[in-house]
Amino acid sequence: MRREAWAVSVTALMIKVADSLISGFDVRGFRTALLMALVLAVLGSLVQWVF
Repeated sequence: MRREAWAVSVTALMIKVADSLISGFDVRGFRTALLMALVLAVLGSLVQWVF
């Protein structure tokens, strides 16, 4: 569980970095980035489970 939490946190950080580098891509706060990272992790797990 610890590894997954670390991966989601790093993904959220990368989303915030992308927010600062890409104009037109707006993420309002780290909590939103964390939610986006969690959704991406769940979707990735579902895709891996299906295929």
